[in-house]
Amino acid sequence: MPAAGLTDVQKSDLAKIWATHSAEILSDSTATTEYESVSRLELPLQEHTMQFVARLTCLFLRKLHEMVQHPLDGQGSISNKSNNDIADENDSGGGSHSRSCVVEAFRPFLPKACFSMTAKDKKDPEMLLIPRLSHGKYIVNMDHGLFLQELEEFEGDTYIHPMTGQKITFGSFLYHKTDHGLCATNSAIALTLVTLQRRAHLYLSRQQHPSSNAHVEQHVLNSMNNSRQDLQSLINAHEGLLVHVRYYNVYPTIEISEVKTDNAYKLITLRGR
Repeated sequence: MPAAGLTDVQKSDLAKIWATHSAEILSDSTATTEYESVSRLELPLQEHTMQFVARLTCLFLRKLHEMVQHPLDGQGSISNKSNNDIADENDSGGGSHSRSCVVEAFRPFLPKACFSMTAKDKKDPEMLLIPRLSHGKYIVNMDHGLFLQELEEFEGDTYIHPMTGQKITFGSFLYHKTDHGLCATNSAIALTLVTLQRRAHLYLSRQQHPSSNAHVEQHVLNSMNNSRQDLQSLINAHEGLLVHVRYYNVYPTIEISEVKTDNAYKLITLRGR
């Protein structure tokens, strides 16, 4: 698959989304000494970090479109629930039709119809994938191992470092640069939602202008950007939406008695008392 990238519009959206989410990350973090020289409490959005956001956004958009285009082709077997809930469902046989953790992460934001479709349902994905965005903080639970597995299967051998021959993985980035990795995950979900919203506006505009060509499409895009109602909706999404991903089943697992200074500020699971 080709390397993921962001459009200029997405980069502009991401700049606002990142500012909001990085401030939230640092407000809860004890590792702020590295950024004390920054006048505003905000993680720097560097090029390689933006690339990881692009990769995650690409995964999210593809999985969501697959969900509505091929509703019976489940992309996994884990739902966005706690470990106890998953165990209860497995015991009762109720977890056999659950979808991937990537898809389930968007359940709080998308219409229920997206998650209850069957092969008989023939609906346009652009009309289904219209997020419900409102102000507030949304907690999204994701299985750490299964999420990284889905990302690995989706990307294959796309991101190989030319010098080392090893893959540049998001899992390693998340482990070593935890604050940046968490902010990248949160921001990618928010960017996916805003991208879906923009696509829905464009789709509806095309429906109203069925003879649109490339030149008319640009006119439609300009008209959308000048629409106060649509623009205000997007601004509200940037300023009022906070996504907070909580990973569970995080590896590696380390006994508390074996914790070393090298483990500081890394994404790990502590075990013991």
